[in-house]
Amino acid sequence: MSENSTVARICNTAPSECGAKSITLCLEDFKSLSEGAKQFDKLVNMKVAAALAQVGAVRASEIKTLRHTRGD
Repeated sequence: MSENSTVARICNTAPSECGAKSITLCLEDFKSLSEGAKQFDKLVNMKVAAALAQVGAVRASEIKTLRHTRGD
C-alpha cells in the first residue's frame, strides 16, 4: 500500500455488530469524507440547539398566556 493510501476499517473489530467489511480509500477521499461528516455533525447540533430554543420560547409563551388568562 502506498503512503498516500489508508485503510478504513469500519466495525472491523466486531463485524457481527454491523456487518461491515473493510474498504480501501485513498487518503484524500478519506479526509474529504471525514470532513464532510464533521460538518454534517456541526449542522445537526446547530439545528437541535435551534429546535430546543424554539421549544423553550413556546413553553415560556404558554406559561405567560396561562398566567394572563388566570389573572395571575
